[in-house]
Amino acid sequence: MSVNNVDKILSYVYPVSVESCKSLVLNKSLFYVDGCEVCGRCCIHEDLIFLPFEVDGMRDILSLSTKLDSSIHLGANIEYIQELVDSLQEFAVDVGNNKFVLYRSKLPYQIHIFDDRGVLKRCHWNIPVNDDKLGCGIHQVSSLTCKFPHVRFMYNKKNKTTHVGIMQYGRNWALKCPVKFVKEFRIETVENLINKFELLSKYCDYFQIDNYCSNILDVLRSVHTEDDIDRFCDKDILVNISKKRLFDV
Repeated sequence: MSVNNVDKILSYVYPVSVESCKSLVLNKSLFYVDGCEVCGRCCIHEDLIFLPFEVDGMRDILSLSTKLDSSIHLGANIEYIQELVDSLQEFAVDVGNNKFVLYRSKLPYQIHIFDDRGVLKRCHWNIPVNDDKLGCGIHQVSSLTCKFPHVRFMYNKKNKTTHVGIMQYGRNWALKCPVKFVKEFRIETVENLINKFELLSKYCDYFQIDNYCSNILDVLRSVHTEDDIDRFCDKDILVNISKKRLFDV
């Protein structure tokens, strides 16, 4: 039975919401290089959830590929995206006191054999790249939960503090995940984080939840060197937010 990802999405939204969060700290680990090898071990079989604007984007890619008469557009495999769009089912979800339209893709699992794990049921979109590696067939249009594979929101309900960093899943020891996080500054890591939090901001806005994504993005866009990480991280970025922003130095 596949997993419904609505609650998982909200577990990203609420820790950065104005209502839930009174203190927000970006850990230095957030800027470590995520050495994910796309091995497929953690790509469990689960429902994929999308917002309407994401579905519109998929349809735009399909439309452009038709005009270009190409099976590949912007690096995306059109056949897989078409299958994804065809599988989408519209449904409504209650968030707060409002109802919102979402789209769910619910497709059969794939069977993969791992030398050190045996036979496993994995995501429908785990596509073999070569003999020992899997890849994502819809990586360019993947869901929010897939785009945040190791970014973790550690929320303390008692003092309403959220720490954001990267770490392995708790189950990774069992998955034998080979990922390594490298303490090395790369501007591509920052750019990747900006893309992630821009998307999360759109989710918060869609659900009409006041949030601090803009503050996180302000910090991320101010990080150009390793010294900037020391300057902004491991401290509450919401301190004196109404008077003077942390990054206005």
